[in-house]
Amino acid sequence: MALEGEQVFSGKTVVCGSDPVVIPVNSQYGYYSLRSKILEYANKYDMSKNQLNELEIILKELFSNVLKHGGGKGRFVVSTGEDKGRFVLYLDVIDTGDGFSDFDQATEEGYSTGGSLGGGLPAIMRLSNRLQLVENSSNGCHIRIVKQIRSLNPGNNHWEFVLFSRPHVDEYVNGDQGNVFHYEDSTIAVLVDGLGHGPNAEQASKQAILEIRNHKGMGVEDLIKHTHKNLSKTRGAALSLAKIDHSRGNLEWIGIGNVTGRLFRKLKSGVFRETTFYNNNGTLGVQLRSMMVLNYPVKPSDILILTTDGLKNNWIPLMMQQNDWDLHVLGKTILDFSARERDDASILVGRYTR
Repeated sequence: MALEGEQVFSGKTVVCGSDPVVIPVNSQYGYYSLRSKILEYANKYDMSKNQLNELEIILKELFSNVLKHGGGKGRFVVSTGEDKGRFVLYLDVIDTGDGFSDFDQATEEGYSTGGSLGGGLPAIMRLSNRLQLVENSSNGCHIRIVKQIRSLNPGNNHWEFVLFSRPHVDEYVNGDQGNVFHYEDSTIAVLVDGLGHGPNAEQASKQAILEIRNHKGMGVEDLIKHTHKNLSKTRGAALSLAKIDHSRGNLEWIGIGNVTGRLFRKLKSGVFRETTFYNNNGTLGVQLRSMMVLNYPVKPSDILILTTDGLKNNWIPLMMQQNDWDLHVLGKTILDFSARERDDASILVGRYTR
């Protein structure tokens, strides 16, 4: 199961993982903020001492490169996600330097343009699971490092997910939040839309995600009631949640407020049949009336799509044009085609791959 998302930081779009944190780089002292954040992840996700030591080497090399070769300033975006059965840390590094004249050559042992031994990027490649040049120009570059934190226990899970999300055109924070939580016997996919947009909307949606993450053992209805209670001091949020039982091939669905969930099933003819899920009225944290948890059977190749109301409903014919979508292409295509500029907009797309 993979989960990645698109976020916009200071006008720059960065495809990242869950719960991204941005750390600016403008002096040597920024390293301590970066290391402190990595230590938080180490404690939260029980990293081994060896993993932490390798990460520190990677961080030092990356930070040094930004200061020496990257224009002296930039930013790190730190996030987490799932990559090919591994729980990973994403380190996205965006600088303001002149870029790479030859990235492949720069990753070779002994190559240097600054008089050093030329071991920085090769060391990062050895210690990470993936080193990728995302963008390269005379105005700066963006590289991504993927570092495994721990192996996942996939159990019977055969779902993969992608998340694409953009904030309101006038905001630098996103009132929409989404995540996917994998457990031994189930997967929970959730998308939350904080009321309005801006920092207060972000606070509400992040609190909802936190409550769901921390109370995974509850049934769906109790989980929603608990989340509603603990959002009472926020401005409130709409929420869509799908809990997939791996052994039963069953999806439990609940939608609160102006969000949408749909299941697309490819028929023998090659076209998709669409099922739109029923939603309950209300706003989590503000007003929650009687609610209904619905059950839907799921089959291999089914596509689950959750959206917030920042997406217009004009994308469904686009979805039907192809029957073999790559999830990343599908999610980004729909978001680019249907997102409203004057609202946060998000889409969470999953496929049953078994």
